[in-house]
This record gives sequence, structure tokens and C-alpha cells, in this order.
Amino acid sequence: GPAERLYLKGAPLVEMHPVSTLPATHLLNITLFSYAGTLYFGLIATDALPNLGRLAAYVEEEIATLEAAVGIT
Repeated sequence: GPAERLYLKGAPLVEMHPVSTLPATHLLNITLFSYAGTLYFGLIATDALPNLGRLAAYVEEEIATLEAAVGIT
């Protein structure tokens, strides 16, 4: 996505979130989108993957671990 902030009639675009589809043969889709130096994750799943919230928490934890390893605060 764009590296700089975007504006619409002077109002700043604060966040952008990815939206994707889930093909019938898949249980999980993870989509990434970057905007103004921030990486946003979109997670969607079927009912066959009941702990999507837990997976989202794991993603957040591991991104924090990666940021710490490379010195990003």
C-alpha cells in the first residue's frame, strides 16, 4: 500500500484494512496490507477453524517478537 498518508478533502485516512474472500476449498485466508508504515492483517476462516481469535493473538505476539528481534519499537 501507500507509504505516505492519504487524505480525502483534507480528512486523513487513518487506517486501511484488508478484505478478502475465502475460496470454497480453503479453511483460512490471511491477507496483508501496508499503509503509511503500518502492516495490517486480515484473517477470515470457516467454522471448521473455531479459534480464529486465538490465531490472531498468536500473529500479534509473533509480530512483536519479530519487531523486538530487529530493533523496531
